[in-house]
Amino acid sequence: MIHPFSFPILIRDLDRGDEIADELCEFTYKIREIDKQGGVISDNFGETAKSPEDYAKYGYTSYTNYNLASLTGKDGKGVIPKVHEACSAMCEEYFYNINNPRDFYIDTSWVATYDEGCFVPRHTHPNAHLSCVFYAQATEGTGQIIFENPSQPIYGLITEKNAQMWNDYIPVEAKRGRMIIFPSFMPHYTKPHMGKEERIIFSANMAIINTMISRIKPPITDQHRHNNNLKLAENYGDDTLLFPKHNDPKLIEGKADEQDNEKSM
Repeated sequence: MIHPFSFPILIRDLDRGDEIADELCEFTYKIREIDKQGGVISDNFGETAKSPEDYAKYGYTSYTNYNLASLTGKDGKGVIPKVHEACSAMCEEYFYNINNPRDFYIDTSWVATYDEGCFVPRHTHPNAHLSCVFYAQATEGTGQIIFENPSQPIYGLITEKNAQMWNDYIPVEAKRGRMIIFPSFMPHYTKPHMGKEERIIFSANMAIINTMISRIKPPITDQHRHNNNLKLAENYGDDTLLFPKHNDPKLIEGKADEQDNEKSM
């Protein structure tokens, strides 16, 4: 038997999970304190906080104002190195596991915090091939991430609920040190986080190099995040929060000129 139309999800409890989580938590608290009008989630998903007090009510995401994958400090290096390196390594493993090794880059990354009762509604990640979530702080047994079967709208039209052959969704437990890689088009959401300790996560989107996605011009919101990155970089110089620049697509061997040409299109 073969599985020609499967959509794999890679789940790994990282060997250095605690070390990666500690670095990420430290950074998240710092950027949230700086980001006075960042994004919120839960019922106000996609909106901007009117004040930092909204973070406790709805949760916080740095996605609205910053792109951590391209955020650099005064020394020209990027932030939170360990989690970016782990994400890159797991994406390579994902591609090899599906017998389709590809060159890719981390296009966008962000952090988020969930207070008790916070959640993320159903969504996908457009303009990307793979996406990632890493749990730096989590209460086990609550706030599971739920992945929906992308084929459900098709087979759901012709099968009865009590006679179907496939799973409509699969839940994955949130656990400190756990990283998940999944197809960006796969619908997913989280159940409310009901732990007393707030949840802290890292998320990222990856794009394969030399595809239509890598040629798409960034939307206007990307310019907004780029400008905020520049402002933050001017005042941020903590050398303990750096990651290697090999995650930059321009620095992948043999791709520098190609990528520059693409960006000029």
